[in-house]
Amino acid sequence: MLNDVQVICRMDFHNSCITEICATNNGRDFSEIDWNRVATIAEGNTDVDSVGQFGVGFFSVFSLCEEPIIISGTKLMTFTWQDDKVLKTCIRSLPVEKQPHPTSICLSLNKKYILLNHPITEQTETFLTMNLPQLKSYFTKVLSFTKHINELVIKINDKNVFEIRKTKTRQILPMTIVDFDVKKSLNHLFRFDSIVQNEQTFTITDGPSITLNHISIKASVIINKEFHQQIRHILKKDLLNTIHIELLYTPNSVIKQIQSSTDLEIDNTIFKSILPIKFCKEKIIPTGYIFIGLGTQQTTGIGMHIFSHFIPTIERENLNFQDSYISQWNKELLLSTGQIVRFIYDQMITNSTSIKTKQEAFLSISPFQFQSSVLNNEITFFINESKLFVPVITSTTDSRLRIHLFKNAYLSSSPYIDLFLRIPLVSFELCQNDFLRCFHQRGLIKYVDYQLIEHKLSESISILTLKEFIQLIHYLSRNEITNEWSQRILSLVRFQETIQSNIILVKNLKYYDLFNIPSLLKLPQYILSNNIVIHFSREELQRKLKLTPWSIIEIIDYYLHPNQGYIFYHLRANEQLLSFLSKQSNLFQESEWNKIKLILSDIKCIQTTRGIRIPDESYIPSTILSSSDIPIIEFNIIQQDFVSIEFLKRIGCRTFHLQSFIESQTLSFNETMEILIQRLIKERENMTDADFDALKRNRWLQGTVSNSTGTTTRRYVPQELYFPCVKNELNCCELPIIDWLNIKLNSKEYLFLKELGVREFHRLSNEPWCLGYKKIDSKHETFEIVKSCDVFLDDHSLCVRKFQLLCAPYIVEIQNLYENFGAPWISNYVKETSFPIGKTSQSNRCEKLQELISHRFPILFVNNHCERLLDINTTHFKLLEKNLLIYENDNIRSELTFQEKTIILDRNESMFCSIVANDDNVILYLQEDEHEIEYFHIATVFAQFVFRKPSDEQISILKDKLFLSLAQLKRRNVPVDQLIDDNMSSTPSASYRDNEILSPKMETDKPVIENRSQGNINKDNSSNKVQKSRNNDSQCEQKPDVKSTDNFRQISTKERFNRDHRIDDFESLHRDDDEWIQNMIRECQSYTDQLLSQTENVQQRIEYQCIEKSAITGKRYKKMFYSIPLFIEQNATITKDMLKQAEQLAWVLNNLAQHVFELPVNIFHLFRDINGNRIAFNNNGSLFFNLRYFEQVYAKKFTSFQQNPTPSNFIVQNIVNFYYMVICHELAHNEIQEHNQEFIELMKTLAIKYMSKRASYILK
Repeated sequence: MLNDVQVICRMDFHNSCITEICATNNGRDFSEIDWNRVATIAEGNTDVDSVGQFGVGFFSVFSLCEEPIIISGTKLMTFTWQDDKVLKTCIRSLPVEKQPHPTSICLSLNKKYILLNHPITEQTETFLTMNLPQLKSYFTKVLSFTKHINELVIKINDKNVFEIRKTKTRQILPMTIVDFDVKKSLNHLFRFDSIVQNEQTFTITDGPSITLNHISIKASVIINKEFHQQIRHILKKDLLNTIHIELLYTPNSVIKQIQSSTDLEIDNTIFKSILPIKFCKEKIIPTGYIFIGLGTQQTTGIGMHIFSHFIPTIERENLNFQDSYISQWNKELLLSTGQIVRFIYDQMITNSTSIKTKQEAFLSISPFQFQSSVLNNEITFFINESKLFVPVITSTTDSRLRIHLFKNAYLSSSPYIDLFLRIPLVSFELCQNDFLRCFHQRGLIKYVDYQLIEHKLSESISILTLKEFIQLIHYLSRNEITNEWSQRILSLVRFQETIQSNIILVKNLKYYDLFNIPSLLKLPQYILSNNIVIHFSREELQRKLKLTPWSIIEIIDYYLHPNQGYIFYHLRANEQLLSFLSKQSNLFQESEWNKIKLILSDIKCIQTTRGIRIPDESYIPSTILSSSDIPIIEFNIIQQDFVSIEFLKRIGCRTFHLQSFIESQTLSFNETMEILIQRLIKERENMTDADFDALKRNRWLQGTVSNSTGTTTRRYVPQELYFPCVKNELNCCELPIIDWLNIKLNSKEYLFLKELGVREFHRLSNEPWCLGYKKIDSKHETFEIVKSCDVFLDDHSLCVRKFQLLCAPYIVEIQNLYENFGAPWISNYVKETSFPIGKTSQSNRCEKLQELISHRFPILFVNNHCERLLDINTTHFKLLEKNLLIYENDNIRSELTFQEKTIILDRNESMFCSIVANDDNVILYLQEDEHEIEYFHIATVFAQFVFRKPSDEQISILKDKLFLSLAQLKRRNVPVDQLIDDNMSSTPSASYRDNEILSPKMETDKPVIENRSQGNINKDNSSNKVQKSRNNDSQCEQKPDVKSTDNFRQISTKERFNRDHRIDDFESLHRDDDEWIQNMIRECQSYTDQLLSQTENVQQRIEYQCIEKSAITGKRYKKMFYSIPLFIEQNATITKDMLKQAEQLAWVLNNLAQHVFELPVNIFHLFRDINGNRIAFNNNGSLFFNLRYFEQVYAKKFTSFQQNPTPSNFIVQNIVNFYYMVICHELAHNEIQEHNQEFIELMKTLAIKYMSKRASYILK
C-alpha cells in the first residue's frame, strides 16, 4: 500500500451528496513527455505502454469538473479557463514533504451528485446520481492488463471508499516456448519468443480477493517495409518491434467457488465484472472482451479476455476491419491468439493431473467455449486437427476420464449412454459445453447414433453388467425411442448380474419378480430377479421389457413342482421357501392354499426335533406337548426366515397330540370330566381336522358301566358312550355312560361331546319295534314289525328288487332313526363284480377315452380346494395314474352278491365296463357293442378301485369330472386352471366333445343312463344313493327313457299331437289321455338323498331357443314343512323369515298335491339357492320348487294378506294359479324333455285335466 495514503475508512455514502472524487494509482511518475501530452490533450501517444492509443482520453473529465488537478511524482498540474473559452495549464513543483506523490487525479464536481451504494425505490426530486459499485467495477477492470499500475484508491469527499490491489505470482508450468511447436504466426507477421503464465490476484482491502490465470506471449514483429509504411501512413506513427499477446481466464477453483456461492455482496459483484465468463443457471457462458489498454465493446467469443496491440476504430469500441492493412494486422493478432489458446488447451489436456472427473473436465474446458462473435472465426483454434485431444470415458465402471484423439471418440446424446456403451465417449455432461458442440458443428466428431448402439450391442463379446443393463433400459424408455427399435435392441442384449452369474438373454425373459424371492431359491431363466426389478419403473418393465409380474400362483406352481425337489433336501432352501410362502400367505386364495397343502402333505419338509417330517407328522411347539418322542417343529423360531404358526397349521402341521394331552391331563381324584372337556374345548381352535378325528377314533374318554357285579370304569371311544340322560330314560344300567352325571343338555360341553360321537339314543336292538316293508311285485307289498337289526335301509334298489329284502319306509326321518338304533344299510352287504369273459380288442374310442382320463386325472381325486380326498388306497391310486390301459370286450358279465348269495345280472342290468388290476397294470374293459360311453359306470369302477369305501357322492362327482366340459367344471369351482396344464386346458375337451364315438350326447339329448342301469351296485357301498346321485346329474328337462310294459299307448307322443294325424274316435283318444296322464304321474317319486346336486345345462326352448341353467348344490334341512323337505344351497344364510316362508310355500304345494292333483306329497321338494335362475325343475320325477322365488315375488304380499285378509285381495288365488301351472309344467317333463310343440300340447292337456279341481279348491 502507498505510504502516504491514509487508512481507509469504509463509510456508507449512500444517498449522500458528493463534491470531490480522487483516484490514485501506483503507476510510473509522469515524465516530461507525459506532462506535455496532457497539456496538449489532442496529440497522439507514441508510448503504447501508456494508457490510450490515440490520446489519453482526458478530455472527458471536463464534463464533471471544470478545473481538474493531476499530481504525479514531484509535480502538480492544474487546469483553468479564461473567459470560459481558453483552457490554461499550470505545472508547479510539490512541496518537498509531499514528494514523491503517487499519480492522482482529483475532480471537484461542478454539479450536485448523489452517491448511490444500491438502487433506491423512491425519489421525490430529480438529482444527478453516481453509482459507486459501477465505479468500483470500472476501476477494477482497468487493472486487468496494466503493466505498471497494480494499485488503485478511490476517495470521495477526501475519504477512502475503495482500494484494490493486483499481485502477480509466477507459475512454474510444464509448458515452455520450446513446447510451442508453432514458432510463427499463421501469415508470418510475428515470431513467438517467450511465454509466461502468472496467477493474477485482485484483492480489495478489507474485503475478498479473486485469482485469475494470466498468460503472456512476447512476439517479434517481422513485417516487410511496404506493410510497415502503409500502417505508418494511416496511424501517423511506427509500429513497435515487439508486441505482447496476453490472455486472462478463470481457473477451475474460482468457477467452483462462484457456482456454489450464494453470497451476493457488492464486492463479489465487482469481481464478477472482471471475469471472462458468466453464469446462467447451471450453464457457463463465455464473455471475454478485447482489451486495448482499457476494455472495448468487442467480444472475443471465448471465455478469455485478450489484450494485444489491436488497432480499434476511432470510437475505440470495436476493432478496425475497414482498411485492408489494419484488418490484416488485427486478424493476424487474432489468429495468433487462437494458436496460443490451442497451445494452452493442449498443455492443459495432456499434462493436467486435475482432470479426473466430469465436473473437473467441464470446468477446465469452460474458458475454451465458442460463442457467436465476429472474432471467433478468426481465432484459429482448430489448426492441426489431427492432434486434437478430448477428455473421454472409456469404461462404464470407471468414471475417471482419459485423453483421447477426437477422431476416435463420440459425443453422448444421453446420460444413460455413458453408463452402458463401452466406447471412447465424451460424456453427456461435457457435451452440454459449447466447446464440444463446436467440434460437432465443424464435423470433427459425431454423436452416438442408433446404428452404432445396435452394432456394439450385437458384438459377440458384448455382455452387459447389471448397471449397464439398467441404464440401457432407462435409455430405451425415453419417449423418442420407438418401440420397434427398442425391441430389436433387447433381442440382442445379454447381461450378467455378477461375474459369477449365468448370462441372461433378455429375449428369454417373460416375468419379473415382485416378491423378492429368497436367494437360495433359484429363479428360472425367464424371470427377472427382484434386485434388478427395483431399478425400473412398472412402465419400463411392462411396456419396454414386455414383462408381466410373476404371480403367486405361478411361483407356487414352479417351486412346488416335482422338478424342484432339491429344495427340500437343502435345509436352508427349504426354510426360505416355507418362510416365503408364509409371508405371502395373505395373498393366497383358497385354491392356492389347498394346492400348497396337497403338495406339501406328502413331502418331508418340516424340520422337527425328530428329523425332517411331513406336515401331518409335525407338531407346533406348545406347553401341552410334553413327550420327547413327539416331533416338534424347530425352524419357525428363526427370525430371518420366520414361518408363522398360522401357515404351519394351514399346511397340516399338528397343534394337538392326543396321547400327550391325555398324559398331561390325566384325571386325579379331585378333577372332573367337566375340567377335561373344557380344556379340550379351549384347544379346539388349535386342532386340525386330523386332530379332531383322532379324538373321535381313539380310546381316551372315561366312562362307567354298572352291572350285577359292580361298576367298571375305563376309557372308551366317544361313540361307545352314552349321555347319562339315556340311561335314566331307558332305566338301563348296562349302558356305558360318560363320567359326568349332571351335564346340562345343549351346553357347549354337551354339544362338544355330541360332536365327538357320544350318543343320545340307545340301540334298541333286542326288541321288535321297527316297521319294515317288502315289495313282492309292482302292485303288492307286505309289512312287518321287526328288530332294528332285521330291517334294511334301502340304498340299493336293484338288490332290494332282486332279493326282495325287508326295508325301512322311504322317509328320511325314519331311516335316520333306524340307523341310530342299528339298522344296516344294504350297501354294507352287497358286492357287485363285473369281469370280461369275451374277446378283447382295441379301438379308436379306447385311445380317446384314455387320453381324456389322462388329461383330467389331476382333478379326479381332489376336492375343490386342491386337497386329495381321504380314504384313498395310495397303491391303487398310483397304479391307476401311471399304468391304465383301456380295451373293448364283447362280453362283460356282472354278478350281484348279497349275504353269500350270488346271481348273474341281465344285460340291461349289468355294468357297461369292468376293471382288472395286477401288480403292473390296471385294465379298463368297455362293452364292445355299446355305442355310448357310460361315464357313471366308469366312475363307479374307478371309485371302487381307488377308495377303500366309496360314497355315492364321490362316484357322482367323479362321473361329472369325466363327463362335463371343463368350462362347466370351472363354474362348479373345480380347480381346472390350477391342476390341468394351460397348454392342454382347452384342446382335449373340445376334441372329446366333438367326437361322437367317444362323447355322450349333448345335455339336451336323451341321457345315456337308462333305467336298466339303476341297479348297478357299488363295491362295499354301492347303493340307491349312487343311483340318485346319478339322477341328480340329469337335467331339469330330462327324463330317462321309460320302457313301460303297459300297452295303453297305441301311437307315439309325436304322432299323438301331430295335427295332420287322422283321428276316427275322439272318445277313445280321450280315454287314452286319462290313462296316459295317470301313468305319467305314477312315474313321480320322492327324493330321499341328504344332498341335492343338480347340474347346469343348456335347456332348449320352443325348439330353436336355448337358455343356460345354473348348477345347484344343497343340503337337506333337518326339519320338514307339511311333509315337504327343504334343500338349502351351501353358503346360504338360514333366517327365521326364510323358514316361515318355506312353511307358507309348502302349505300351498301340499294342498295342491292333495286336493287338486291327488299326488303323494313326498314327490314335492323345496330348494333355496343364492342366485340361480331356476324357478322349478324335475329331477327324475322328483319336483323341486325354488323358495327364493316365492320369497322375492309373493312372500310380502302373502304376509300382508294374512295380517289383513279382505275379499278383494286375490293374492292366494294368484299364488295357487301360478304354482298350479308350474306343477303342470314339471309333470309334463316326466314325458317330454324339450320345450317343443309336443311339450306344449302335453302341458295343455294336463292343465285342462285338473282345471275344474283347481277351481273347486280355490272356492273352498
